[in-house]
Amino acid sequence: MGLDRKIYEGRAIDSRFRNKRLWGYPKKRRFFEGSGGSSAIDSSLEDVQYLVFEYFRKVAFEQPKISEEFKKKIFHLSFKFNEDKNIETIPKNADGILDKKNQVLKAIENLDIRFLDFSAKEFFNKMEDLINANEEVKKEDLDQKEKDQLSFDLLMKWINNSSQMKRVEEIISFSQTYQEKIIELRAPIKRLEKITSNFLREGKKQIQVADDGELKVKLSNGTLTNVFELSSGEKQIVIMIAHLIFEEDQKPSGVFIIDEPELSLHIAWQEIFVSSITEASPNTQFILATHSPVIIGDTDEKLCQDLAELN
Repeated sequence: MGLDRKIYEGRAIDSRFRNKRLWGYPKKRRFFEGSGGSSAIDSSLEDVQYLVFEYFRKVAFEQPKISEEFKKKIFHLSFKFNEDKNIETIPKNADGILDKKNQVLKAIENLDIRFLDFSAKEFFNKMEDLINANEEVKKEDLDQKEKDQLSFDLLMKWINNSSQMKRVEEIISFSQTYQEKIIELRAPIKRLEKITSNFLREGKKQIQVADDGELKVKLSNGTLTNVFELSSGEKQIVIMIAHLIFEEDQKPSGVFIIDEPELSLHIAWQEIFVSSITEASPNTQFILATHSPVIIGDTDEKLCQDLAELN
């Protein structure tokens, strides 16, 4: 990464962004109101924005495949033969049912299949009604024969629907796996927001990525503005962290050399610099040359070399 915060690869300088237009997104400059003009840093910041757009396209491509895999598993469950010979009795309270209900409704929300919301609620409400009705029968002053008949009828309803409950448990398990995959898919976006916002904390700003992939800055008063309103130093941090995160997504490992990073870093930023870049790109080997003891901070001494000792 050069002084202009562009990534240099041989003679190519961010060549993949040159004259590149991502389908579905407006041209550069016109899209970003308040863009800082034609400076190298603003140009690099635009390249970062397009890196994020590109990653959003990857998410948009991968997420439907994950959803389709989940839906196929749900469909196959409909034909699963139940080998269980045990007869489940009706529980004394509905705590377990309510817990499963909440898990399923959460899964429906995360999977964006809200058309199942009403059916799921109706199913669990009826199962809860069965439990309550069974407890009421026990309390009613009825002759034993009538009480036994009512209890038997309720038990048959419970048995007929308990197998569906077991399928629900499997659906919950599948949905948890699905959610983990979605979280993993979106992890680079979350890392970008978290790490860059740590640097902007003193200015009471936060980096947020909008639903369409546009980089936004949330100010202390709650309003949102574009990233071109940041200071030069703040822009450089966003550019560097974004490249580390999204370059690693394309190239899992590499070497990153930084000479005297403290020259453009506030003392508070120096304290979190090493931990931030290693969090942004865990598989990258970083080589730093610095005169600042703050940059090194709590870094393991085994990873540090005092060049004066080599003379």
